[in-house]
Amino acid sequence: MRRSVRPMGYAAGALAVEVKGRMLLAHEDTEYEEWGFSGSIRYQPRSDGRGLSMNLGSAWGATQSGVQSLWSRQDASGLVRGAAMNAAQRFQAELGYGFTGRRKTDALWMPFLGAESGDGGAQSLSMGVRLTSGPNLEAGLEFGRLDNGRGAPERAVQLRGAFRW
Repeated sequence: MRRSVRPMGYAAGALAVEVKGRMLLAHEDTEYEEWGFSGSIRYQPRSDGRGLSMNLGSAWGATQSGVQSLWSRQDASGLVRGAAMNAAQRFQAELGYGFTGRRKTDALWMPFLGAESGDGGAQSLSMGVRLTSGPNLEAGLEFGRLDNGRGAPERAVQLRGAFRW
């Protein structure tokens, strides 16, 4: 039985603070443990997304399922059932600036710069631009670099989009 706590948050003007938590309450294997909590501080002076925005966050927890670690593994070692998983810690930061185009439509452009660090010396840097146009269109282009501390750094280009109707 998995239990998630509703996020607790507080907002005062342009500043917002949020804390989330989760914990696995019961499992047939008494040695199995899964828990985590996270917190973030967000600064966004305007509700329409224009202007400077900053987000700082951190997360801690133990997830024995290992789902998140699948994306950062170079091989299948360490995926043996019952292998111990240590509590992980991650820090994230993102800085962006939202602006509208020359035609003053509801399209919002946001160039951003982000950084993340985690256990084992893993670090990532990313930069790119996001476009939102009303509630129906989102798109983004991101360039990134990931250094997991084991081997040569990886570089990535991501193109994302969503169109709702």
